[in-house]
Amino acid sequence: MSEINKKQVVVINWEDACIHGRDQYSADDPELKLAYGFSAGVLVKETKKSISLCLDMFNFGDKNYRTVQTYPKSGIKSIKRFKFKKEKG
Repeated sequence: MSEINKKQVVVINWEDACIHGRDQYSADDPELKLAYGFSAGVLVKETKKSISLCLDMFNFGDKNYRTVQTYPKSGIKSIKRFKFKKEKG
């Protein structure tokens, strides 16, 4: 079976550190909080500690990826997985 036929599209909901782009003058500033986001991509690699997703996958040897991002699983709130198969033709 081709590597591409085993791939999954994954959508994650995560929280992580947030960089605040201005001076904060009070600990009560409502902008002092974690960043929450959603990310989606083709699953490249998954370990106990992290998950790596790519924006694009090419069928040149089934292992060519572009724009890979790795997320710590400690910040992932949910993971949705969608399997797909390569179309023939």
